[in-house]
Amino acid sequence: LRKWQRARPILDEAVTECGRINHELAPWALHIAGKAAERLSDEVVAANIYRKQMKDHATHRLADDGAYFVTRHLVEDQKDLDKAEAELKQFVNQFPDGDMMDRAIFFVAIHAFNDARYEQALRVLELEGKLGKQTHNFRNMGRTEYWKARILGKLKRPDDAQNQYLSAMKKYPLSWYSVLAYSRLKELNPKVAAQEAKNLYTTPTTI
Repeated sequence: LRKWQRARPILDEAVTECGRINHELAPWALHIAGKAAERLSDEVVAANIYRKQMKDHATHRLADDGAYFVTRHLVEDQKDLDKAEAELKQFVNQFPDGDMMDRAIFFVAIHAFNDARYEQALRVLELEGKLGKQTHNFRNMGRTEYWKARILGKLKRPDDAQNQYLSAMKKYPLSWYSVLAYSRLKELNPKVAAQEAKNLYTTPTTI
């Protein structure tokens, strides 16, 4: 029912008791207790709970959810992008197959970009190369390529930016980020953008 204030002491008891007997629901008790603390704006306590989740249940599927929250906490609440980057590197090594890790990477990268910390943003996005197989969907297809291109443009590397825009278009031609990449590439190099769009979207004539 999302009555977090009422639920919180019950969840604290669940964390203690489930942990004491090593119950299979102990990771869930921690996860929901962390969520309750977060919803009540007790961010430091929530971060400590999620860190305990990662330490005590490192192989559970919720462990990387904890890593994602801690990463956000370091950026949003602690305002410490350097620490977020350093810890994120550890989280990526620890949870390379976690389904929340690509979100954590993008979260740090986009905040670094918004703060004009372009070299850092690019380094963070490069961490995606260390992840295992990720599930792509309409929200993130081509996202990394597109934002790498944006960053490279800010770093005065137009040729590299163009290649990343083209990569987004070619790998995910029907995605939203492909459309964005085409729009940016059209500003950068109208001739190349027009030719690539023609190659990608023209249906071959069959006889």
